Amino acid sequence: MAALPRFRIMNRLLPLAALLVLGWLAPAGAQSISPAGLKPVMVVELFTSQGCSNCPPADALLLDLMKRQDKEDLIVLGYHVDYWDYLGWADTFAKPVATQRQKGYMRPLRMQSVFTPQVVVGGRMQAIGSDREAVERAIMQARSALPGGGARVAFDFRDGGDVFLKVEAPQEPVRFDGADVWLVLFAGPMTVAITRGENAGQTIAYGNVVRDVIHLAKWDGLTTAFKLPGGNFAGDAAYCAAIVQMPNQGPILGAARISMKNGGY
Repeated sequence: MAALPRFRIMNRLLPLAALLVLGWLAPAGAQSISPAGLKPVMVVELFTSQGCSNCPPADALLLDLMKRQDKEDLIVLGYHVDYWDYLGWADTFAKPVATQRQKGYMRPLRMQSVFTPQVVVGGRMQAIGSDREAVERAIMQARSALPGGGARVAFDFRDGGDVFLKVEAPQEPVRFDGADVWLVLFAGPMTVAITRGENAGQTIAYGNVVRDVIHLAKWDGLTTAFKLPGGNFAGDAAYCAAIVQMPNQGPILGAARISMKNGGY
């Protein structure tokens, strides 16, 4: 990663930790039910900041990937971290949960520090977010690592208005000690005029801005239907992605997304 010094690095480093747990045989991609049947879905997570001068190209790349989501079976998410807010411009989308999510990848991805812009694909591969070629390669490599499919994930709308998330076991045996089920709430495209900091004078478009990350449940590997929160729990989020992921933010086993309206489904 010789190019990393070009990017801002947090001063406080966390110690390197153990390697991925042996026996994690699950693929790094995701699964979603569609009318045409089971299709592999790749979760692409960008960690960015309005106060980072290296981030606008990565933000533009995320917008390009958004246009390809349905056709190429992608779930693209933009996490705005808050650790650059002291540089003169406080990111208007920054959330502590975004920074926590990025830090959570340090151990499984063997990172010495966090940086922006960073892209994580399928919970197992990373790239500099502004390096289009590297990001495309990471998506392709992660997708090719899917030997037989991960967990089958789908939203299930039932009579009475209840919504469940159905998670089915992978077609191939997977040894693990459970998985985490996350709900990622995110907004549609938004534009911000930045008046201070490294990007002062620029008006930048952002897409799929993450508004919140909710830990829904633990999954034991058996076919399960998890009831989702009701009411106006999503705030201004326009979409919800459900992600089934190995513990400690390991490889992603499956994912799906739906549109939200009026803070609910």
